[in-house]
Parts: sequence; C-alpha cells; structure tokens
Amino acid sequence: MAFVLVLFVFFGGGAFSSQQKTLISIGAGEIPLFSEKLFYDISVFGFEKVAKAEFSLHKDGQGHFVVILNAWTEGIAAKISGHRRQTYQTLMEFGPEGRFRPLRFEQTMSKKEGAGVKVRVKRYDFDHDRKRVRYQRIKNGKAGNPAFISIGKDSQVVDFLTGFVNYRLGFYGYPQPGQPIVLATLARGGSSAIRIEAVSSAQVEKKGFFENCSRLSKVVLDPEVFDTGGGDVFVCLDDADRPLRGAVENVLGMGDVRGRLIPEGDGK
Repeated sequence: MAFVLVLFVFFGGGAFSSQQKTLISIGAGEIPLFSEKLFYDISVFGFEKVAKAEFSLHKDGQGHFVVILNAWTEGIAAKISGHRRQTYQTLMEFGPEGRFRPLRFEQTMSKKEGAGVKVRVKRYDFDHDRKRVRYQRIKNGKAGNPAFISIGKDSQVVDFLTGFVNYRLGFYGYPQPGQPIVLATLARGGSSAIRIEAVSSAQVEKKGFFENCSRLSKVVLDPEVFDTGGGDVFVCLDDADRPLRGAVENVLGMGDVRGRLIPEGDGK
C-alpha cells in the first residue's frame, strides 16, 4: 500500500503541541513566523489512528530556517508497510523577492526489507544565483549521478514545505473561485506545479466531512511527491491558516484518507 498519510500531516489535521511566535526582521519591517512542533493522528480508509506524524519549524544558528515533516505507520499498518517512514526536510532563507525560498529540499523513505532497512533519498540543492537546481537520488547510501535542472530567470520555484510557509504568511494571497494560486515546483527530476483552488460553498455542502468549513481549498500536487498515484487533497483552514480537517479522496481507488485537528491538551 502506498504511503499516503503524509498528505494529511501537512495539509490535514493535527494537534498543536507547541507554538512560539517570533518576529523576523526584514529590512525596515518585521514579519511573524511561528516556531512550531506539531503532532498528528491519521486515519486511512476508515481505520482510525493507523499512523502518526510530527511537523517542526525552527531557526538554525546561521539565520536560515528548517522545516521537517516526519510520518510513520503504527500497529498493524506498520507491519504491513515494513515500518515505513517518510521524512521531508527543507532548509530555507528569506529571499530578495520578499518571501522564503528553499536552499535544500530532501525527501527520504525508509522501510524494513528482510533483515535490513531500505533507504531512498531524493535531494534538490537550489543555486539561485546560477538559476539551476542540482538533483540527486541516493539509494541505500549509494549516490547516483546528479542532474541539473534549469529554472527560469523570473521563476520563484519552491518545494511544497516552503510554499506552505509562504502561503500561511499571506505572501501569495488567497485563491478565489476561478482564480487559483499556481506555484512553480519540482518533481520527477523536472518542472512541476502546486495548484491551490478555492472550493465554493455549494461544493462544501456536498462534502459532509467539511460541514461549516468557511475556508475549504483543493490542493493539487504531482503524485510523485507523496507516492499517492493520484487523489485530490481538500483542506479546511481556520482564520490563522491552521489545518482543521483534511481529506485525500479516492486514494489508489481504495477510499479516502481523513484527518481532524486534535485540540491541544488531548495528548499525542
């Protein structure tokens, strides 16, 4: 079974374990950025709490920011998936365009295979001065030949973690009916896109899981990012751009993956 739970961890629901607001000085002004550590429970195909995840955002000692998304299966799901774990990590900086931009993005998948552990890594190193990205795959510690991807002179390419931080801070604005937000990104070792669409109130009414959600969006990512094989992501955000509920519909033709916000204090 494909490891689809990560779609929820980032776009779905979770428990805000800790949150500290900091002001980042940018030129003559300041912007708010949250140092966060969040924990999640995820339900898949009607089975409750089959996976857990952790999201964190913090500032490193060199003026950069690190965003990490970790997700893993538990219980029977862990045995079926080989105790599969996926980690997404971005090192980013505040760029001259007035928003965050990635310096390195890595996605790592590990699972037990026989007596050992199989580990696969995809790494993107962003060279904004040369307008290119170095892409490399690493399998069980053995690095493949790197490939270089050119990015347009005016392109502001992001990975999905950096894109979400910028979106949450309002740097892209918000989607309107018929006016989606489209972000340039990378997948499959080449160019791709993240598309964020507004969902009408009439569409919300047809989705009982999102009843009374005033800000429901549809997020379309390249299936390669999360190994979903397809499936649209629906996200309900509150006024602070926190995900309250999320659903990935018809994943692999088997059903939906759903998640809800767990109020702080209810435990991990």
